[in-house]
Amino acid sequence: MSGTERPARRPTVALLTVLNLDIAVTAIVQCIPAAKDVNAFLAALPADARTPTLAALQELLRDPVAVVRPKRFGLRRFKRTKEFAELLWPVLQLNELTFAGAALAVDAMSVFAAVTYLHNSYYDATRPSMDSLLRRCTRLTSVNVGSKVSVLDAVTTPAHRVSSLTLAMEDATRDAETATCLMRWLGSGHAQHLEFSCASLAMAPVVMELSVLSSLDVSFEFSGLVALLVGVAPAFTRLTSLRISHHQASASLAVSELLTRFHAVPLLSLRVEGFDHDDTAITPNDQDTTYAKSLS
Repeated sequence: MSGTERPARRPTVALLTVLNLDIAVTAIVQCIPAAKDVNAFLAALPADARTPTLAALQELLRDPVAVVRPKRFGLRRFKRTKEFAELLWPVLQLNELTFAGAALAVDAMSVFAAVTYLHNSYYDATRPSMDSLLRRCTRLTSVNVGSKVSVLDAVTTPAHRVSSLTLAMEDATRDAETATCLMRWLGSGHAQHLEFSCASLAMAPVVMELSVLSSLDVSFEFSGLVALLVGVAPAFTRLTSLRISHHQASASLAVSELLTRFHAVPLLSLRVEGFDHDDTAITPNDQDTTYAKSLS
């Protein structure tokens, strides 16, 4: 070796060091705009540099035609593989996936920077695969659960940050399960708005914890629960919007009492729907009128 020659550098050492950092490889993948280039990059990686998450992504992008749902009547919506791939990366369109594709998407979910669900779905939301997918969507902030307890359970895990929930539970026999999920959510520190119905005493623990909310839309099917809300009314220090609906004449007095307890609450919006003892539209008494004036 002459005096002017330099020993060859060993770039592979630094390269392998970077590839051993899962977060670095994931960041590189997220910067690649085309699905085919992501697939090529992942295929070129050493096997031990592909985490299970990246391996699932590679499998999802390897054959886009195989994991995208065919259009109804057995016809394909697109003719070119590129058009199928654009449904998968960089923004994953969940509604276009087959069940096999959905399973891969679940395993690869943490790599995607964004997902969309823009169209009507033919999937049953109670399917385990859909619930599993929702458990991975931890950045959700507002969810309309509908009547599915399994969906409520999936989006109220400790990892989620949902601030707004809308429920339309139809099966009162599952109120205990619903209450368990809501109690977990109300104690998460993220709860702000809740729209739901109280149809049984199983929801009593939930009523006792509603004071953490800033917005509440509640329908009482059981008048005894209104009395519970009256008892915790002084704890509502953050509430700015309240809508109460009740369907029993026996609840009218309790609702009126509840309103008188909210004088110190910074309400900006108030709506009460129900019936008085004569089954007519509820009319505020003198105390309620004074309270309504204090809102203006």
